[in-house]
Amino acid sequence: MLKAAYHSSCRSDMPFVAPPPSLALEFQFDFHLLHNPTHVIAVHPLSNGTLKIYTFADVVPRIHELAYYLHTEVNASTRSSNQCSNRTPIIAILATLDAFTYFMVIMGILRAGMIAFPISPRFSPSVTAYLIDTVQPSHILTDERSQHLTRNALHLVQGSVKPCEILAPSFEQIFTPKHANTYFPKHSRDLHDIAYVIHSSSSSAMFPKTIHCSAHFMLKNAEVIGVGALSFCGTCISELAGELLCLYQKGCTAHTSKARSGFAMALLNPLDPSSIIPASPKTIFEGFLSTNPSYVYASPALIEIWAHSPKITLFLASIKTVITAGKRLNKAVGDALVERGVHINVAFGSTETGAISILSPDQGMDWEYFYAPPIQEFQFGRRPDGYYSLIVLSTQNRTLPVCNTTYAETPAYDPGDIFMKHPTKEHHYCVIGRSSDQIMLMSGEMVNPAPIEEIILRHQQIQSTLLFGHAQKYLGILIEPIEAILHDTIELEIFLADFQFVLDS
Repeated sequence: MLKAAYHSSCRSDMPFVAPPPSLALEFQFDFHLLHNPTHVIAVHPLSNGTLKIYTFADVVPRIHELAYYLHTEVNASTRSSNQCSNRTPIIAILATLDAFTYFMVIMGILRAGMIAFPISPRFSPSVTAYLIDTVQPSHILTDERSQHLTRNALHLVQGSVKPCEILAPSFEQIFTPKHANTYFPKHSRDLHDIAYVIHSSSSSAMFPKTIHCSAHFMLKNAEVIGVGALSFCGTCISELAGELLCLYQKGCTAHTSKARSGFAMALLNPLDPSSIIPASPKTIFEGFLSTNPSYVYASPALIEIWAHSPKITLFLASIKTVITAGKRLNKAVGDALVERGVHINVAFGSTETGAISILSPDQGMDWEYFYAPPIQEFQFGRRPDGYYSLIVLSTQNRTLPVCNTTYAETPAYDPGDIFMKHPTKEHHYCVIGRSSDQIMLMSGEMVNPAPIEEIILRHQQIQSTLLFGHAQKYLGILIEPIEAILHDTIELEIFLADFQFVLDS
């Protein structure tokens, strides 16, 4: 019954009108208030078992109120600190919020004509201080949960001028009806000016990289996603299980795609403390059962946990697609889920280039391969070893925020990934590793460790593994067995003999 009620609630009696493609994200929501007021943008469960539906008419006035709030707070803090600057305020967000509140805060910043800079609260104070020193935000939006991290980070900031603190509004404060100011004046920021700053995960460097993105880049990036998302209008996509980085850093592109394509967000109840990002696998699954989305976005780590539960697997098989991105999903896990009826779609992109792939029809056992639309900016080239590399061109149509190479005298970005092309499907590729991870032996032979390490990790008694041997005659392997084996001499000897047999075979 709930499923039927949910799907009917995601539909509107009025046809969805797509906004002009050149309209900045914050103004697309103004467009929707005028042309699609009853269209559903978000849904979440309530404690009584019912669903709460939010339309553009519910959300957009609150975005304007947030713009007024931020404008007032920024002006007041600037006056009190005697800071004088003609530059556009950069608002760093260092707060532990639920996904819906975070989305609303970002939209309020953009609608006020300011620059949003979301920072992951998982970072240490030293890394957070580095990001603040690098970007030099004028203000930092924080809350009680993150205030200790904020103060510790600000204490380590090297710059002479530290950002002013602003208290982030709670979900209850945002959605308490006020409407004292119903419309915030339009800002005059150019589409090519910086509107959003994101940072990398810091997985391949000591400190994360920061990328300054324009509204134009977000729009063009969303066009790539939108090609595959146009059929989503009137459906709901769950973002409950997304990677933390996607919610904190790459949200604007995803929200631009939502605004363009008309699909709704399925979320956890913002009033429930368990909805704070990142929620537990159990809480996320309960959210699925309540909101019953057509599509689920989930990190590989969560999918690998859920694969052990027949109940969750059965649910995943009942929806249209499970979308995953980021780290590689274990092939054995993915294959097993597909055999049980789960449809998996891998998304691919990078912080510097934005989205590269779009959703394709049921991939079946080819789930590892993503579909990259054949557009001018995406240049896949064959490598000497038979694999492929990607160069993303920075063109007038799709200007990249960062370039690290050139291609045919055109500025471009090389993400450094290595791809295998599908043997029969055009424009389908899967990531098999990174060029920086390759090991060159003394003989000159290049070895890509990722597929080998993945095969080794299928051994149930192996916790982690690492291949090495650059400039050596042979490869070496470091193996970390599971904890139970390490404390049992007999079991360890059996394991070593068994693993040696695997290597020999």
